[in-house]
Amino acid sequence: ATATASPPPAGGRHASEWALHSLARVAAVLGGDFRPLTGATLSGVSAVALAPAPPLTTRAAQGLAALSTTLAASLLPSLSAAAGAGKPPQHKGGQHTAMLFRCRVLVAAARRAHPLDGRSGGAAEALLAEELRFERLLLSLPSGTLPSAVAASPPAIHEAVLRGLASRHPGLRAAAVEALREFGVAGAGGGATGHTGYAMPPSTLGRAAVALLSLMDGEVDREALDAAKRVTLSLLHADGGQRPIFWLRTLGDVVQEVVRSEAELRGSNRGDDEEAGGEEGSGWDQNASGL
Repeated sequence: ATATASPPPAGGRHASEWALHSLARVAAVLGGDFRPLTGATLSGVSAVALAPAPPLTTRAAQGLAALSTTLAASLLPSLSAAAGAGKPPQHKGGQHTAMLFRCRVLVAAARRAHPLDGRSGGAAEALLAEELRFERLLLSLPSGTLPSAVAASPPAIHEAVLRGLASRHPGLRAAAVEALREFGVAGAGGGATGHTGYAMPPSTLGRAAVALLSLMDGEVDREALDAAKRVTLSLLHADGGQRPIFWLRTLGDVVQEVVRSEAELRGSNRGDDEEAGGEEGSGWDQNASGL
């Protein structure tokens, strides 16, 4: 706590960065055992994170978001228990609901410190991925558990998933694919929400499916590509029978795009071969396996 609140002139900015990351790691390791310290931790961190100056550094913002998400996860069991007891929203969880709201404020503060303006060097994308994980935690609670000021925002999640699927940042892409697996497959099952209590609506699911196919076309990380393939197959299995025309049209467009790209590439390779005196058609041989 002393390191987190150290003044910048004494080198406290770097101390604060390491303190936030260390707190996040300790809270993650201890899990529920860290819960009695959550209130004091949030109070100490808020004094620094919400101060008008100095601005949060990249590492401090990332540590703050990770810590807030971890602390929020430690509060969920008590909130779920309160929901199961049938308490009205304003009384569910009591103090824990207030702490969860503080976690939301801190995650938002971290995101505001590094907006998606193309100049963050990946920091903003990493923070958006953390915010997406935070929102997924809130959606894991039964509907009506939290007051509207604390509850997750589905439109924000939809936007984050679509932006993440199109992102070049690997962490954000992975978070978006995982969110689509959790909420999209539930939404594809005719509105069944499974254990999450939330299903992605068909309109957003359709846009996400197209973005997921585009992601697969350019993904270079084998593990991430395998995850995207599994989600695609799950979506087809859950939604293909209910919306066959949508899926046939979507997959048909992908095939046409691949054929068109391959034709252009063959034409380019043919021209290069003719200039180099090579055999015509080598471009097709080179790219047939890709098609």
